[in-house]
Amino acid sequence: MTSLVLNSSNISDLSSLANLTDLTDLSLRSNTISDISALASLTNLQVLDLYENTINNISHLAGLTNLNSLNLGYNLIEDIGYFSRFNQDLPAL
Repeated sequence: MTSLVLNSSNISDLSSLANLTDLTDLSLRSNTISDISALASLTNLQVLDLYENTINNISHLAGLTNLNSLNLGYNLIEDIGYFSRFNQDLPAL
């Protein structure tokens, strides 16, 4: 499986996704996710949609170097310093 869509599924715990390391496209829109540390192991992700959750810490995304599209709209992100590494590498920020 390389693509997974779990939008509006009342998900708050992502630990069961940590072993899906072949994923390239993951959409988790409109859930109740606050902790995204389990996504750190998904290094093949190219598209990640976390729109409308309760995420405030995105430091766990630092190792996802294959991302080319990232949607974090309508979250509670406190520090956007993480984005400085993307400069021009992430066209759909």
